[in-house]
Amino acid sequence: MKKITVSILTTLLMLSMVFSSSVFAAEKEQSAWDSFLGLFSAKTAATSDVGVEYRGHIQNVGNYPLDGSWIQGPTELGTEGKGLRLEGFWIQLDGDVPADAHIEYQVHVQNVGWMDPVQDGEFAGTEGRSLQIEAIKISLVDDEGVQLEDYSVVYSGHVQNIGDVGPFTNGEQLGTVGSFLRLEAIEVEIVQNPADLTEYNAALAAVTQADYTAASWTTYQAVVNANKMTEDNLQSEVDAATANITAAQANLVAIPKVVSVAVPNAKQLVVTFNKAMDKTTLLANTTTSQTTDDYVLSVDGSGKTVIGIAYLDAQIAVNRPSITGAAGGATGALSADGKTLTITLPGAEFFKDRYTVTVGTPIKDTTGLALPAVYTANINVTDTARPTLVGVTYTNFQIAKVSFSEPLAAAGTVTYALPDGTAITTPVASVDADGKIQIDLTGIAATDVNKNITATIIGATDYAGNVISPNPITVTVIKNTQDTTKPTVSSVTVTSNTTFDIKFSEALISDPTIAPITASAVTVVKDINDATVYHATVAAAKTGLQTVSVTAFSDLSNNAGDVPANKVVNFSADTAAPTITSSKVEKIDGIEYLVLTYNKNVTANAGVTINGSYVDNYVTTPMPALTTGAANTAFALYKPVDGKSMSVQLELTTLTKAAEYTVTLPAALVTDLFGNNNAEVTNFKFTRTSNASTSAPKLDTTYGTNGVLVVDNNTIRVQFDRPVAGASALTLSNYALEGTVLESVTLQSNTTNGLVELKIAKDSNTLTGSRTLTVSGVTSQTGDVMATATVAVALNENVRPTVKTAQVTTTSVITLTTSEDINPATIAAGDFEVYVGGNKVTTAVTAAAGGTAKQITLTLAVPLTATDLSAGVVIKPATGITTADTVGNVLNLTQITVTQ
Repeated sequence: MKKITVSILTTLLMLSMVFSSSVFAAEKEQSAWDSFLGLFSAKTAATSDVGVEYRGHIQNVGNYPLDGSWIQGPTELGTEGKGLRLEGFWIQLDGDVPADAHIEYQVHVQNVGWMDPVQDGEFAGTEGRSLQIEAIKISLVDDEGVQLEDYSVVYSGHVQNIGDVGPFTNGEQLGTVGSFLRLEAIEVEIVQNPADLTEYNAALAAVTQADYTAASWTTYQAVVNANKMTEDNLQSEVDAATANITAAQANLVAIPKVVSVAVPNAKQLVVTFNKAMDKTTLLANTTTSQTTDDYVLSVDGSGKTVIGIAYLDAQIAVNRPSITGAAGGATGALSADGKTLTITLPGAEFFKDRYTVTVGTPIKDTTGLALPAVYTANINVTDTARPTLVGVTYTNFQIAKVSFSEPLAAAGTVTYALPDGTAITTPVASVDADGKIQIDLTGIAATDVNKNITATIIGATDYAGNVISPNPITVTVIKNTQDTTKPTVSSVTVTSNTTFDIKFSEALISDPTIAPITASAVTVVKDINDATVYHATVAAAKTGLQTVSVTAFSDLSNNAGDVPANKVVNFSADTAAPTITSSKVEKIDGIEYLVLTYNKNVTANAGVTINGSYVDNYVTTPMPALTTGAANTAFALYKPVDGKSMSVQLELTTLTKAAEYTVTLPAALVTDLFGNNNAEVTNFKFTRTSNASTSAPKLDTTYGTNGVLVVDNNTIRVQFDRPVAGASALTLSNYALEGTVLESVTLQSNTTNGLVELKIAKDSNTLTGSRTLTVSGVTSQTGDVMATATVAVALNENVRPTVKTAQVTTTSVITLTTSEDINPATIAAGDFEVYVGGNKVTTAVTAAAGGTAKQITLTLAVPLTATDLSAGVVIKPATGITTADTVGNVLNLTQITVTQ
């Protein structure tokens, strides 16, 4: 026994010696035995791909660990309670370290202060000088010294007379300065920062599927799916994913939509779209450069509404807008970005009171996408805004235009005074076609020329009768003849063998006169954007050198140019063949066209044959020949302006196979305006899909409103333009009515037209107003799937009124109080039954409107007794009850107990 005891003691002594060195690398100060046991309960490492390791220089020990190895974070380095100072450190990163990641540390040393920061395993502190480290700062930085985004360094320590301190992070000070307290131990670890998903989630929420085409949304979703992030991802990964998603959103193709309809003043209506729209689908006569005759279209060629404005209050003639698409109708102007259509009523017409504005599906954006559904808006025009002054401009040296914030109807009274206060009456004021006050200074005396004339405008009004603000307003006008510089012809540029442009040194007071060119008359039109440029057209084509002679022209100050102003130009200067710069396949009114764009204006030539092939099941197959201008192969200019375009469109209906085609575009397919034909282009490729299906069902716009009929608050019917596949029409998920719950669909008829009835769940529509009905997935009887249709449906709320209380008012009268106003006309005398003790009262019970809109009185022919009340009185609805709220929702009552 004695030998066994000695052996055990000897073993423990040896263990204490073996593990004594572990004191310098323990997590906390421990006995040898605790250190030994600690081997089996080591601290769990941080969950980070990046680790940290370190060594130290310890008083009386030296560099530690003694074998030159490194302590792995977050194991503690140093001692606690031994009075041993830390004198120096080496710290470095390990594990999966990012390329530009560095650990930087700076120590505060006794008698030295803060030493320079060092990085990545360099020594910080002193050796052999018995100087204690008193504080340390540790950071994770990139190559530029910026704090790392994805990771943080966390460190704690043990300080003389204080004990354990920390944790600290990312450059915070561990320890003391100026207190002469040594740092005795430290532990360090690297942790991954939780990712901030705020911007990532905001990017995802920034777009909604309903706003974009299906194809572009599918492509976008592929990017989203490839960039899914959680808080477990690195912040850099989240940031990169956010950038990828944001970049992909730029490629989404928005479905054209109406953003708003507004009436800024009584003369104008503004329709705002979410993207640039095709002017030709909104306005008539847009194929010329002149815009004063751009009339708002009422209907398209098939009779569908483009823009409709219906008056609702029996307005008089001047308050009934004329939308005709022709002279005498409202004019329109599309903003430079194509998103804002401003409609101006003609003549004396102006808006007053209520209207319904309809914006129709024939309207397309600049890529050919049509509005997916008819947009309607109700407006109530109560223009009380007073016009304010914008400024004065001049059409020439003697015509001033005074502009206001909106068109004026009347100029009021305008008086004039010279600088010395002398009144003059020779200027003439009127309101022009644009609603501006025009001041004609033609008749003023020669002695008053070049003098500032004060015009006082009082009582001018807009079309709603609002007087200008302030009233009166004074402006300064002048007939300025000080400009004596004559205009000149700057250049003449031939644009075809029948056209040329003339640029003058300044704007002209009227169109210039051009002499005939070799007996061919010349006509001119001023450029819409540059008042110094005129586009000239010669009655017959010219070749070679010709003289352009301007025989009369004057500037805005009526200075006449020297005439004749001659320029010799070459009508055969351009001999280069037109070349293709881009191409695309575009659906135009449901028909696919190949659109070819050239480097100059061209004309489309008929009777040209195009041959080629396509690959079908790995076999190259000859395609049907396309002869331009033949049936199903229409060939024309693409969106011409003034009869000119750099693009042509070729109908592809003859090509029935959806495939990639390789063709030869023959010479003379197009000709430029100088008579140069294009050269042959071989191996030209394009991809054909298909024309829009003509057998897919659509909503029958002749039924109800755009194919939808509201039967009552709980029922709507949808009619299609042809018979439909019953199973698809009866699939409830093919219908969605915004803000409500659809509970059933039934097929009412399906002979000439498919007609379905949709039931709205009672009490599910809480608000009265327009709701969007979306219909999709319904197929024809030949299997063609309809394009998704959305329609605005005007619905009343369908929340049924309830009885909140039933109270005995007198022995013969019971008063019911309802949850909302009741239409008294709906209360039938026999709508309610009274039960006493479970037995129906057989004598007369007469219902009528009560003292307020929420009360109904029940008058009993036989008064109630105390015995009746003790037995219990209950009210129930009679069969076929008609009592309803103000929009027709029938009272929802099972039974209610009467109280006293």
